[in-house]
Amino acid sequence: MPEQATTPEKSPRFLRGMSPTIYVEGMSQLMVGFPNSRMLWHSFVAQDPGGEETRQIACELIIPTAAMVDTARMLITHLAANKAQLEATGAEWLKRTADLLASLEPIPGASTGVTGQKYAGLDSK
Repeated sequence: MPEQATTPEKSPRFLRGMSPTIYVEGMSQLMVGFPNSRMLWHSFVAQDPGGEETRQIACELIIPTAAMVDTARMLITHLAANKAQLEATGAEWLKRTADLLASLEPIPGASTGVTGQKYAGLDSK
């Protein structure tokens, strides 16, 4: 039986409309199921003096489980391929931040403003 010729898969065309951009700092929950899985993504709000963190749920993602596995594979592949660049860039930004902080001096008479605890509504007053 002759071998059938395969045609290369065409890349899809993506349309960007009013899709939101959502900043997250981590995943709070992962509920794996079939056919879909759910992920709760959060952002950090504040930490009280006792060490308890307050986090804001930024979004709940419902994704087909197969697509979630493909996404995980893609993330690991890209991170591994760019490991050296990520390490170098991270080291560069840490040095820049350390240099900037080392050069700072208080401004006489300047107010420190509202503390992070008060801003987040976690102060005791």
